[in-house]
Amino acid sequence: MDQKSLVVRVMDTFENTIPLVMKELEESLSAGDTRQAMLHAHSIKGTAANLSAMELSQIAAEIEKALRNGDEAHSKTFLAPLKKSLSTCLTAFPEIRKELTGGFVVLDGGNE
Repeated sequence: MDQKSLVVRVMDTFENTIPLVMKELEESLSAGDTRQAMLHAHSIKGTAANLSAMELSQIAAEIEKALRNGDEAHSKTFLAPLKKSLSTCLTAFPEIRKELTGGFVVLDGGNE
């Protein structure tokens, strides 16, 4: 698998999983489950960084940092910016995918 195909695969996985991860992050914060919320923020941070979505990664890092410092209230102030940055990323994905694939749909039957 070439690098462009790998990036498209990571984008696809991110696009398919991020709604659940965001929901679980918000639910963990609401329930006061700091450990789970940190894990979800860490997951978003890492995947976003792998996709060079640095703003999204940095906001998720701020949530993780606030939770690590025991400041759950402060971590919640980053949810709206996180959602906005995520929306910006997801909106850009179709154009990025088009550039990476030359406009072709990449089908991967797992044979690579």
